[in-house]
Amino acid sequence: MLPAKVKDFTASGTSTFLQLDKEKGKHEHFVSYHPNGQKSKEYFQRNGIKYDTLNRWTEKGELLHREVYSDSDYIHINYYSASGQILEIGAYKMRVTNPENLAVYDSATFNRYFTFECKKPCYIRTGIWKEFDENGNLERTGEYLPMQFMFTAPTKDSSGYEIRAENTDFEMKTEISYLGLLTYLKDRTWTYYNDKGIKTKEEFYRRGLRLY
Repeated sequence: MLPAKVKDFTASGTSTFLQLDKEKGKHEHFVSYHPNGQKSKEYFQRNGIKYDTLNRWTEKGELLHREVYSDSDYIHINYYSASGQILEIGAYKMRVTNPENLAVYDSATFNRYFTFECKKPCYIRTGIWKEFDENGNLERTGEYLPMQFMFTAPTKDSSGYEIRAENTDFEMKTEISYLGLLTYLKDRTWTYYNDKGIKTKEEFYRRGLRLY
């Protein structure tokens, strides 16, 4: 039987991989740390696929994010770090192939959205997502388009006037993902509630654009 920890090495000054199998990369335990020594992220993976639970914390040690994995999907939970209340909860499902390519143009904002090709294993958003206020009251529920999008936004000239994206020299680059220009677009019906749990309004979306 293998020992619980076969190899211990540091990938960087703030990250540690614990190899849990003789074969490198087959079974690993990953931990990263904030500069103050507090854990920032921790998870397990086999053959590059995460399992069990992934957690993220703030520099104060407050839980910020959690992913709970099964064989083919995982539950995504964001928290209000100060109160520990759930901010957002929803599900991702594993998909063997990427979802359809889709380009969306928002004529109201001039933003252009392009399907982002996810890395394998590819997870897509599924089902109803819920968002809550800091007191734990349900604020809104709804679905998203399954795929993630990169987007370009209009730039402004020296006078502050917005220039349509198609009239600029801005080029999409793979580095855009590292700039955080990734998002999900709403789909179908989104329902909003007040702090009494009473429905206040509904919004309707089709292929990422709001209809009414």
